[in-house]
Amino acid sequence: MTFFSTSFSTRLKAARGKRTQTQIADLLGMKQQLYSRYEKGTSLPGAEILHNICKTTGVSADWLLGLDALRSGGVAIGDNNFNSGRIGADCSNCPVLKAAARKMNEK
Repeated sequence: MTFFSTSFSTRLKAARGKRTQTQIADLLGMKQQLYSRYEKGTSLPGAEILHNICKTTGVSADWLLGLDALRSGGVAIGDNNFNSGRIGADCSNCPVLKAAARKMNEK
């Protein structure tokens, strides 16, 4: 398990909140066993599943991928400043996005 997958799995667990893995997996249209592998860090989701996870849990992809410290990608609680004025983050070293790009290029 790499640092990235550890960070991702930790944040994914936090994003799930009090819901069970089965509840989240059902909302995402996948088996609980697959979702469990994401939380264990033994597997990483593709771009489409990552997008669905973010929509379902209400967290930003940047936060989930460890690219942003703000969970919602907006304004930090108690902070009157917007998120450093950034529109996006450098994703060139993100293994999930690289794998998703490879899969898209194979089609």
